[in-house]
Amino acid sequence: MPVRLLIGEIAELLGITTKTIRHYEKIGLLTEAERTYSGYRLYDAQDLLRLYRIKQLQELGLSLDRIRTFLNEPEQAQSAEEILRSLEAEITAQIEELEGRRNQIQELLAQGPVDILKQPQEVPPSVRLLQELLGQQSDVDASALNFGDKLGAQLDVFLWRHAEYQEQQRELIQELAEQPEARTQIAGLMSRIALLEKGEAKAEEINQLADEIVQVRLENPILAKMMKFCDQLEWPQSEMLGQILTGTMELTARQRKLFEAVGKRIDQPSKHERY
Repeated sequence: MPVRLLIGEIAELLGITTKTIRHYEKIGLLTEAERTYSGYRLYDAQDLLRLYRIKQLQELGLSLDRIRTFLNEPEQAQSAEEILRSLEAEITAQIEELEGRRNQIQELLAQGPVDILKQPQEVPPSVRLLQELLGQQSDVDASALNFGDKLGAQLDVFLWRHAEYQEQQRELIQELAEQPEARTQIAGLMSRIALLEKGEAKAEEINQLADEIVQVRLENPILAKMMKFCDQLEWPQSEMLGQILTGTMELTARQRKLFEAVGKRIDQPSKHERY
């Protein structure tokens, strides 16, 4: 008479939990067990062997879906060699990703005390493109590049998932490289905005700069395109994005006053008018 074991005994032999075995039955990896008159599950040698194979394949990294296909539908499953080569490629990719993350952490640690909630874990995509094309441009000073990098980093966090935004950024950065006059004009404004981080600026100077920004926004083809995507966002998403940007970029009081002045001049509809 074939020997049958209770679920707890099978679980102990394999080093897995009874909950795991019940889950395998529920999803069809294991046929429903026979039961005693009292309702206890009973498993034979074939069940033990199948559970061992499931555990072995799972430890190699196969998903339960792939294991089900491999065991239940061998004619449709990949060969064992193909599966192992596929797993090797997946593990290699995971190792490369982990090594990249480790390098980022090592770079952050080498910089000394950092705030990882504010420090980006990697160079944002649009900033990386900008650095590749404009990193050596002599007509763009460091303050403008730094301010532009911070702005681009924050926008990428929320907008890079949009294919339209990615394409727009690539086109804009290419145009920045090809149109030195427009680039210089934008860089000049960013430099002046960045300079508001230190020193004092009178109200009339802030208002004058706000007027120039609004005017350049209309006349400069690249800046106009830069603003287009954000303008297309529905309220209140666009308003919240603006609040997040000004908050995370740690703007000074003078810079906040400047952007408030710019916002008023753009004459956006009020909250009540949008409903």
